[in-house]
Amino acid sequence: MRVTIYIGLLFIVALTTSCEDYQTKLEEAQKEQQLLSEQLGTLEEEESLIKGEYADAMDVLSEIDQTLNDMAQRNSEMDKLIQQKELAKGTTKEQAIMVRLQSLKNANIEADKKARRLRTKVKAFKVENLQLKKMIAQLESRFVEIEQEVNTVQTTIGNMQVSLSKLESEVSVTDTKLTSAYADLKVQTDKLARTNTELKTTLSDLQRKNAFIEEDANAYVACGSKQVLRRNNMLRLLSAKTLTIDYQSQVKSLGSQFDYFNNLAIDCGSGTIEYILPPRDPNSYKIEGEVVRILDKKTFWATSKTVVLVKK
Repeated sequence: MRVTIYIGLLFIVALTTSCEDYQTKLEEAQKEQQLLSEQLGTLEEEESLIKGEYADAMDVLSEIDQTLNDMAQRNSEMDKLIQQKELAKGTTKEQAIMVRLQSLKNANIEADKKARRLRTKVKAFKVENLQLKKMIAQLESRFVEIEQEVNTVQTTIGNMQVSLSKLESEVSVTDTKLTSAYADLKVQTDKLARTNTELKTTLSDLQRKNAFIEEDANAYVACGSKQVLRRNNMLRLLSAKTLTIDYQSQVKSLGSQFDYFNNLAIDCGSGTIEYILPPRDPNSYKIEGEVVRILDKKTFWATSKTVVLVKK
């Protein structure tokens, strides 16, 4: 009898201890789940911030690119006007050319200030995207080169204005001084010719670098049926809408380059397109058979520069 009671007491103690262990483990599991939920929320918030800053950075880079293009175009016009000035020397047209040159010079000074402000804004972004970092570095190099070109042309114009003022002053004194002033102007013109040659060389280098930047701005597109995309290791074997981890490198290797700056349609060849991966804002594009029409370029490409088009 005593043995039975003793065994019963042991069973009750064991059962109580077991319940306490399960309760402790349950509480620990709940705490761990809460911590994981908080970490997930933090990661989602950070991802949203990164995407927003990426889009802002692309907007600023596009604005810098347009500003530099405008500066380069004005430099080209000033280069032509400087050559025309030599032919118009001593005529009323010469003064009009100088007025136009001064206007272009002032416009480039303001554009340079704007580009500097935008550069400061870009440097404030905490960008981790490697392609974006590369584009920022390339635009920074381009800015330095165009700024040097602008400074050279502005110095030339300044010298011309000084020479012209000196010439006008000496003409009003004597014919002898007028001859001397023309000689000084000839020296300045020779310097200008050498400067023009240097500017043309700089412009040629700039065009080559622009071509490199345009090449770097390409996106990559792959089209095919689910079977083909799986065989090329772009779609996962057990899913019709899940990309592989290595899909980007596979698309770059087996797909096609696409200039997303200058094109608003992606042609997939024969076969109807069923959907696009990775998914993006449905209002940013429209599928028309074998062609994707891009309605909002900024939103469409903000998701990814690698596109997989799945055919029916």
